[in-house]
Amino acid sequence: MREQLRRLLTSRDLLSAERFEECVNEEAHTGESLDRILIVKGYLTEIDMLRAFGEVLGLEVIESLHGVQVPPEFVNQVPVHFARSYNLIALASNGHSTRVATCSPLSTPSSTTTRSPHFAPSTTRRISKRPGSVST
Repeated sequence: MREQLRRLLTSRDLLSAERFEECVNEEAHTGESLDRILIVKGYLTEIDMLRAFGEVLGLEVIESLHGVQVPPEFVNQVPVHFARSYNLIALASNGHSTRVATCSPLSTPSSTTTRSPHFAPSTTRRISKRPGSVST
């Protein structure tokens, strides 16, 4: 994934190869996630970062959450500490599953709560009726 991301960012002149490597090295030394490093250093805006990760991971990016009403099922089924830890917000629910968005594409809950290795950057994944259970 990192190589795909590097190629995408450099081909679109969003980031030089040198700066990308600097961020990858910082990630290795500090344990901070690559997406956060790119934003904190000011190398990418949050929306540029989300678009790049979304394209590399094949996930939809939602540009604005304005007007989103959080479904009550999300509030009742997902522990608040889980939602806050992974920056999750519910977009819609049909009673059996809930679409969620996150601004942290590299934040991953433990393997006991997710079947997918990554959450989508401001996109959709499903949370089942079991609290904290996430699936694709």
